[in-house]
Order: sequence, then C-alpha cells, then structure tokens
Amino acid sequence: MAPDRSTDRSTKRFSLLLVEPCSIVRSTITSVARSLDIVDIQEAPSIEAAAPLLHAHAFDGLVIALGDDCAGLALIKRIRDGSTASPTTAAVAITTQSVDQDSIAALKRLEVKRVLLKPFKVKTILQTITAFAQTARHNEPS
Repeated sequence: MAPDRSTDRSTKRFSLLLVEPCSIVRSTITSVARSLDIVDIQEAPSIEAAAPLLHAHAFDGLVIALGDDCAGLALIKRIRDGSTASPTTAAVAITTQSVDQDSIAALKRLEVKRVLLKPFKVKTILQTITAFAQTARHNEPS
C-alpha cells in the first residue's frame, strides 16, 4: 500500500497541471496518475481555466494541449516570463496534432521538454510525468 502523503508534507511532492480539453483524456490521465501516486495533479479543461490556477499555485510541471489558436504557446511564454506563481523553469510538455518547423523553433525557445503528437497513449503521458518528477527529485538540494 502506498504511504499516505496527504498529511505528510515533509517531502515536497511534484505538482503538475494538466491542461486538456478532452474530458475523457483529462480524467483518465488524472485518475491513473492519482491512483499510481505519481504526482500531485490538478486539471483544467482550457487555457482560460488554467490561468487562475497558475496564479494561485506554483506547479513544478505542466502538460498543455497546444490547440490551434496558439493560446498554449502564450501560456508557456507567461510561465517562462515569470507572470505566474510557477517557477520559470517548470518542466513543460505539450500535446498537439502536428508540428512544423516554425512551431519546433518556438517550442525550443520556450524550453518545452517533450512534444506528444495526438493520438498518444496514456502510458506515454504518464511516463513523461514520471520522468519530470524523477528529474526534479534528482535536482533537489540534499
């Protein structure tokens, strides 16, 4: 049985925000991540719904559905510019239907760590989230 970390905050848990418009995908990822006790995860159905969460909470990582309107890129830029409560170095992965050379260049400038092309397996996102959390644990000061 996994230890109850809901009351033990002596070790900081990796916190992640999932921004995904598809409710089935969003709830599946959130449910599995919680049941496996991978990270503390919050979810938002849209970039607009994510904005207040990003001002109220500092997230160590984010998985953001990019969308067609570039709102996802603008959100990542706000994080990198320090306009949210999250660290400017927060790990970011995006999900998208496709990428072109211009998109790749923009994503590199914004230090996006992982690009997941749709359709993707839930397992792939969970592996990405796990890798983000493990990297953060290894980078913590002793």
